Amino acid sequence: MLALLAPLAAAGAAPARAGGLALDLSSPRGVGRAGAQMVSDDGAAAVVLNPAALARRDEPRGQLGLVVVDDGATFVPSGAGGDGGAGGDGLVVGERGGATLHPVGGLQLRLGPLVVGVAVLDEARWSRRFAAPPPGTPPDDVEALYPHRYAGLTLAHRRRTVGAAVAWRAGEWLAIGAGVTVSRVSLDEARRGWAGFAGRDRVGDAARDVDLAVEGRDGAVLGGSVGVLVAPVDVPIELAASAAWSAPARLAGVATARAVRPGEFPAASDAGATATAELASPLVVRTGARWLAERWLAELTGEVWAYPGAAPVVWTVDGVTVTDETGATAALGALPSRLARRPHGAVRAALDVEAVPGLAWLTAGYAYATAGTSRLRHTPVGGDLGGHTVALGAEVASDGLTVTLGIARTFAAAVDVDATVVRLDNPFAAGDAPATLGRHDASRDVVAVTVEAAW
Repeated sequence: MLALLAPLAAAGAAPARAGGLALDLSSPRGVGRAGAQMVSDDGAAAVVLNPAALARRDEPRGQLGLVVVDDGATFVPSGAGGDGGAGGDGLVVGERGGATLHPVGGLQLRLGPLVVGVAVLDEARWSRRFAAPPPGTPPDDVEALYPHRYAGLTLAHRRRTVGAAVAWRAGEWLAIGAGVTVSRVSLDEARRGWAGFAGRDRVGDAARDVDLAVEGRDGAVLGGSVGVLVAPVDVPIELAASAAWSAPARLAGVATARAVRPGEFPAASDAGATATAELASPLVVRTGARWLAERWLAELTGEVWAYPGAAPVVWTVDGVTVTDETGATAALGALPSRLARRPHGAVRAALDVEAVPGLAWLTAGYAYATAGTSRLRHTPVGGDLGGHTVALGAEVASDGLTVTLGIARTFAAAVDVDATVVRLDNPFAAGDAPATLGRHDASRDVVAVTVEAAW
């Protein structure tokens, strides 16, 4: 059975992104293959992608890797003047956040009839930061230069997972596996709200802005994965299927509110303020096939991300109040999250070619993913446009040591948002405007390296 389930060893055995909310490029092996890895990857990522793939090899082995993600987005607002703070025509607002680092680690070994694997990795990582108006910026300049302030200034989401899985060879051509995971989930958001009254104030007048921020954590979100790997004896093809799921994250943390002009109205109070929210976890179903030739390997996979019963994420805020110069006071009881996801899917393909027999393989990959956020809920900080990913990679193996390199770039198709349910946040509920009309674009660059040692 080991010989039947071990063709990956010829192509290197390093572990296989998390720029979005998907583990499509979260491990170095996956980066260079545009995420087409669920059939072949028997390293750290197998714990959540397909635990059955751990059965490919018996020898003890471990991986350490690092994935670097640079996620960018642009927003060109439509309109001018007071339509929710939209800026002048031609203004392009660019994301200014830096690159994020994602360490990956894994260990696999045989215990009796089972192959056991443990892993630490990011299942999701999303970080975007747009420029915020510096203190003291005149309201007219704020409206002209920061039209995105109501849609969102920053959003950071992370799902760091520790998992363990086992795989069992049920026959000469079949392996099955199952895994459990515990994740630490966090979500931080910041943007401006508008504390005015339509009819008295011009909607979007930056002089009525307040700074709002929420953050929450759930330190122990339980999940699991199951998978199957089929390797027929007389056919050079492998098939695999898997499913992964977890409980919703129940986030709890703090909320803050600040007047943008200290000592003036509108004023904000946030002493002891708290924020809570429930963030649905996806059910992910994957399937794939892998063709084995003498000096090349091809893999094709598909996946679907679903959120059964999930409602839009809304923060429940307690302890934040806003007051204007007339004495009117309102509590900020709810704040819709800018992180919005819907069911979506992806297809991925990769080709491995043996460049130096017994030593080096070169890889190339391509993927297409549908948009994870509907156009009605898209924002510059939290929207996932999907798009096309192209990738290149290399693996060099010698004497039980394998080094894997990968690089990938995702191109999203720009979309024009001319209708939206995303509104500016007004604690007085006395003025309303769309917050995110305009053209949205995004791209992502990923670079990864890992070292695996087998003994």
